[in-house]
Amino acid sequence: MYDLTKIKPKSEFLYWFIRQGISGNFDIYVRENGEFNIKIGTCYAESWEIQSISLSDAYLNCDMNVIKEAFSLFYHRPEYIVGIQIPAEIINTTESNAATFEKLITGCVLMQMGDEAKALKTVKRFLDWFHSTDFYNAPASTRFHDCEHEGLLKHSLRVVNHIIMLLQLRKFSEVAANEAVFAALLHDISKCDVYELYMRNVKDEETGTWSQVPSYRYKNSKTPFGHSCSSLYLSQKYFPCLTMEQCLAIRHHMGAYGVSQSENSDLSEANANFKLNLLLQWADQSSVTVYGQV
Repeated sequence: MYDLTKIKPKSEFLYWFIRQGISGNFDIYVRENGEFNIKIGTCYAESWEIQSISLSDAYLNCDMNVIKEAFSLFYHRPEYIVGIQIPAEIINTTESNAATFEKLITGCVLMQMGDEAKALKTVKRFLDWFHSTDFYNAPASTRFHDCEHEGLLKHSLRVVNHIIMLLQLRKFSEVAANEAVFAALLHDISKCDVYELYMRNVKDEETGTWSQVPSYRYKNSKTPFGHSCSSLYLSQKYFPCLTMEQCLAIRHHMGAYGVSQSENSDLSEANANFKLNLLLQWADQSSVTVYGQV
C-alpha cells in the first residue's frame, strides 16, 4: 500500500515541477512568498534525473544543481507518475499495482485540489473506506472481461494506460492528463463487494469429464443504481472536487451500453461537448481483457 506519511511536503521545496501533458517535459516554478506562481523555465527529465534545463533570462543565475536536486525529490512525489505509462510488470504484480493505484489517486487529488493538507485528508478518508472493500481482489465482471482474481484492479490500471495513449491524439489534446487519469481510476469503483467466489462445474469437451473451477457470480450491491451511476455516486461522495466533465465521463463510460433509449440524447450531447466523456469510453472499451487472454 502507498504510505501517505512518507510524502515530502510541498512546503519544503524551493522549486516545483508540473508535467507538460504526457511528455517528459516539466515547467519549473520557484517558490516566492510561500507560493509557486512564477515559472522560471522548463526541463526535460528521464526517471529521477533532469537531462536538460532551459531557464528564462531573469533566472539564468539559478543554481542548476539545486534545481536538479529538487527534481530528484519531486520524482518520489505522487504527482510525478500522473501522465506516464504504467509498466506491465507492475500491473501484473499484486503489491506493486495496489500501491500504484493509490499513488495515482493521491497524485490526482493533490493536483486537482491544490491545498495539500485538505487533499491528503481527502485521500486518507477514501483509502480508509477503500481498504475495507475487496476492490484489490475482485474481478471486473463475472464473465465478460477480466473475470478473475484481481481483475478489477488490473483493468483499472490498463484503462489508465489507454488514457495515456489516447491523449496523444489531437482530438484529446486539450484534456488534462490528471483529470482523465482520475476519472479512469474511479470509473469502476462500485464493482467492489458485489461479486462472490464459487466453484463451477465444467465439462471437458475432449474427455467428457467434469471438474470444478473457481468462478465469480453477482452477489448484491449496496448502491443499486447500476454500476456507472453507482461509481459516480461513490466518486462524488469521497471526492467532491470532481468536475462536471469527470462526473459525466464516469457516468457514461459504458457508452451506449450504459444508457436507456430515453438517455441516448444525453450521451450524444455529452460526447459532443466533453472530450473526456468520449476518451474514457474508448479507453475502457479498448483495455478489456478476456479471461485467459492478454
